[in-house]
Amino acid sequence: MNSWFRPGLMTALAMCMAVAHGVALASDSSERERISKAKSDADAKLAQKEQECQERFAVTDCLIAARKEHRSVVEPLRKETLALDDKERKQRAAERNERVRAKTESASAAAAASAGSSADGPTVRPKIRSADSASASQFGASAVSMPAASSVMPPVIMKADKPITPKAQAPLPGSEDYQTLRVRQAEERRAAVLKKNAERDASKPPAKPLPLPGAAASAASTPS
Repeated sequence: MNSWFRPGLMTALAMCMAVAHGVALASDSSERERISKAKSDADAKLAQKEQECQERFAVTDCLIAARKEHRSVVEPLRKETLALDDKERKQRAAERNERVRAKTESASAAAAASAGSSADGPTVRPKIRSADSASASQFGASAVSMPAASSVMPPVIMKADKPITPKAQAPLPGSEDYQTLRVRQAEERRAAVLKKNAERDASKPPAKPLPLPGAAASAASTPS
């Protein structure tokens, strides 16, 4: 099939689908109007039955029967409405997919036509340079890209820093290491207190010895 015929075919198919969609929408609209009218009639009949039940002796039984009859009429209408909704949803999805496919085929046909027209045009041959000119141009490019020897800076050697020792992580409360740390800290505090007390006692002058009991008694009996 020719490439120029495909866009026309896609357009015709799109028009046919639009006509079919319009007919389907008209049919669905009439169905919805019929369902809506039937439901309104059922609701009005239920209201009338409920009013009549209020005048009877067995009001509850009458209401139950009237509502059961109303459900028997309304439930099929509800299923028909759901079927129409599902039908419209599927139809919209099919139309969307068809539009995407038509656009894709139109783009492919246009690309094929463009490729065919470019293939029919004059062929442009690339310019071929001689080996001497190519080598000369490469030598000139290398000469330009290479810097002078005097402008080359000597490489700078960076001294590595000293490795950083990570700090030890403190033990978690309640763990065995935490209890051991607490005991060691208590012993260190106790040793520090004993050392401080010993240093304080060593710095004090020695206390005078207490007098003997006999010497004290003789000193008290000597007359002044």
